[in-house]
Amino acid sequence: MNNVILMGRLTRDPELNRSSGGKAFVRFNIAINRIGEGTDFINCVAWEKTAKTISDYFKKGQRILVQGSIRTGSYEKNGQTIYTTDVLVNRFEFIESSGNSANNGNYDDEYQSSYKSKKSKKSFKKQKEIFEDDDSDVDEDIYYDKNSNNFADEDDDDDEDEDQFPF
Repeated sequence: MNNVILMGRLTRDPELNRSSGGKAFVRFNIAINRIGEGTDFINCVAWEKTAKTISDYFKKGQRILVQGSIRTGSYEKNGQTIYTTDVLVNRFEFIESSGNSANNGNYDDEYQSSYKSKKSKKSFKKQKEIFEDDDSDVDEDIYYDKNSNNFADEDDDDDEDEDQFPF
């Protein structure tokens, strides 16, 4: 599985570009403070609608949460091979309102609400389908034991578990 979720601040204003094939994309970096000292600067790239939205509504210094996958690549420059690592962004979240960003970047709060609303309605429909299964195969003899912080069968015998798992 190749999935990454990161939250940080944009190091510059994202600028929308076009590939040689005409597809919209945006490259941007996010700065992420490490626990303790130091900061990591992560290269990100987004395509099409995601790229357009990020370039339209985010500014340098604003916090952003991105979800995507890590992509590696390489290219030649002056006879040397340069290796790259980027996060291919497929989803993002607005983390703060425009008044809370480091540079007071502005984006439309109404757009944010409608964007989240559309996404959450689709997501809810999918989740609803997943969780509306028939419960007839659920074992009702299983309960959560608050004292041991485990799930167990009502007729569970702790001695049997000790014999099977000696650790």
